[in-house]
Amino acid sequence: MDARAAPNDEEVEALVQSVLEIYKEGKYKEALDTLGLAKQACAKKTACSPKVRAKIYFAIGTVLAGGLGKQKDAKDAFATALKEDPTITLFP
Repeated sequence: MDARAAPNDEEVEALVQSVLEIYKEGKYKEALDTLGLAKQACAKKTACSPKVRAKIYFAIGTVLAGGLGKQKDAKDAFATALKEDPTITLFP
């Protein structure tokens, strides 16, 4: 584990990865609910690194835009992701 990683990083990253699979299946509500759990796990700033928090918000934006057609909410989520980690890139 990276020396700069926060306590919940590993678990939350795994959760975000699982959301991408849920998203691909078209289960957008379930994907957002799972991302809500990830946000809770990172609610305390020291619980997750900025890179991991950025991934959560990027995934939220992806589900909102691509799955639910909520462009404004997605844009807000992407903006938050970029504030957390300006180097974030698209999911593969």
